[in-house]
Amino acid sequence: MNPEVVLSDKQTEAVQSNADTVIVAAAAGSGKTRVLTEKIIFEVLERSVPMHRIAAITYTNKAADEMRIRLMEGFKKRGRADLARQVHHAQIMTIHAFALDILKKYSIDASLDPGFGIIEDIDYQIMLDRAINEALSDISRNDSAKSSVLNRFAEHYQIKKALKTAYEEWGTSGIHPHSVETAQSELDERVSALVEMLTDAAQEHQDGLIDMQRIQKIKSSAPESLFEQLILLLSEIQSSTKRYLTPVKEECRSVISLAADREASEVKNILVNLTEGIHRRAEEIKQQLNRISINDQINKLIEIMDNSEVADEISGLYDWVMVDEFQDVNPAQYKLIIRIASCSRKFFVGDVRQSIYGFRHADCSIFAGLNQHPEEKTAVINLDENYRSSPDLISRVNQVYGKESCYDGLPFGCVR
Repeated sequence: MNPEVVLSDKQTEAVQSNADTVIVAAAAGSGKTRVLTEKIIFEVLERSVPMHRIAAITYTNKAADEMRIRLMEGFKKRGRADLARQVHHAQIMTIHAFALDILKKYSIDASLDPGFGIIEDIDYQIMLDRAINEALSDISRNDSAKSSVLNRFAEHYQIKKALKTAYEEWGTSGIHPHSVETAQSELDERVSALVEMLTDAAQEHQDGLIDMQRIQKIKSSAPESLFEQLILLLSEIQSSTKRYLTPVKEECRSVISLAADREASEVKNILVNLTEGIHRRAEEIKQQLNRISINDQINKLIEIMDNSEVADEISGLYDWVMVDEFQDVNPAQYKLIIRIASCSRKFFVGDVRQSIYGFRHADCSIFAGLNQHPEEKTAVINLDENYRSSPDLISRVNQVYGKESCYDGLPFGCVR
């Protein structure tokens, strides 16, 4: 290491660790970018790891550019201008750029035209709307029973919006739509979400005037008619005279719970058919355009790595796979990272307190799980010293996060 580069004991431990997996929980202001940069420099200079055999995945293009600049400066300070010139060819990029780069080399394996491109956001939204409309039309033409349920549901609960959200979430879940029938837990979550929508609607109109005898009758009705009667009941709640009745609220909850138990199977079947239909049509449209979506970049690479020969080729490219902002990866990205890094050492940096991309389906519990339940040959290093904030600010931030049970990241410490 360069004697001019001063690192704390914990930073040095992270940089020099040769564990199979290094988990660095880096609080804000703890110098994580510096640690990542020094880690790459250390591996190249001290362990003779070729730069092209290190994959450094960042969350933004800006972060990738910043890391390149720091690496070039670091190598120049050490008198290695030759290595500084190689930085431009290093594998430092976002997860999507990384996946796209590999997909272009394996386009045939991914059943893609070598000249494929990325679909623009506005075209993606148009494509998805068209796919959803066509899938709904298919059910309407070919299955009157399911169509009846969907029509009643759609009148009140924006089913197209729900389907779009579900489709996009599936794209970041790491579960392929073709496998939806075997993904029982995922289906249960989707059904629960639909039931929750019904519950919310009932609670919004809990002060409607409802015939209590009617509710009791519905509760005891035959299973095949229950769902339709529930929809009608909620419709009456919405249009009835406003009046607060606590018993009605409880009875509605009871009816909804009963409906979920009796009708879950039917709803699951509808969701399976719709999801498969939407996926099939979306794929057809994208194939016509010779385009793939952002999520496709991840999922198609996961798919081709189901082929063990291809998986071995790709995972054999790297000695180290390093990931910054690991708290913001989604399940599909995590699945891809683990596959790519199956033959290499791993260096993951993150902090659950800094997870801000939940709206993009990031799941900070992935990093929290790695940190709290490390596997064998894993080094967990906590960088909790803050080098840029005042003691008073740090104290207040710790107080705020200390009250939130969902945040179990590092408390900040101050270095004057």
